[in-house]
Amino acid sequence: MLWHIVRFQFREDVPAEERAGAEDGLRSLVEAIPQITLLRLARAIDDERVTCLVTGFADAESYAVYAPHPAHVPVAARLRAACTDIVRLDFTTPDPPDALARTL
Repeated sequence: MLWHIVRFQFREDVPAEERAGAEDGLRSLVEAIPQITLLRLARAIDDERVTCLVTGFADAESYAVYAPHPAHVPVAARLRAACTDIVRLDFTTPDPPDALARTL
């Protein structure tokens, strides 16, 4: 599997409703983009401004569909506007795509 992990640090002035809406946009991607085999989203324990996204894809070809996907583009733009820092980490593991439930 290809794992795509992103750490979003929201600006201090972002209202709670805007942050929740941006997070809901991320959650919606699992239904809009069938190539996503797993999606987890959570807020950091040690920093109230940080949200983390973990997504899994069967392979690099499936992941290549994600970034330019019409459902992802506006969500990514909204997050870029609301965050001071976005850090991405991508890596592969030998896990099968159905190793974990698609979403919680």
